[in-house]
Amino acid sequence: MSVKLTKEIKDAAAKIFADNDAIQTLFVNDKGEFFTSRNLADNSVSKPKEEVAEIARATVVTDEEGTPAKAAKTSKAQKDAAGKDKPEGGKDQPPKE
Repeated sequence: MSVKLTKEIKDAAAKIFADNDAIQTLFVNDKGEFFTSRNLADNSVSKPKEEVAEIARATVVTDEEGTPAKAAKTSKAQKDAAGKDKPEGGKDQPPKE
């Protein structure tokens, strides 16, 4: 038995990718459970080679024209700038003065 990538699975994967820019690869088992770690996905089933499929972002995320979009790489400067908006500890609290 192998995992069939149905429209529902691809749609769910596209939503996960849209919600999380950092994720480039997802793994789905034959139960329809998604993982960002191959190890966790493999450990969720008894026959990983048959019951786990890998889904790359570029295969399900599309641009406005409906063609697969290439995954954009985030530069170090973009990551640094994104981190400046978050207070210490990653919690939604005002920064210490």
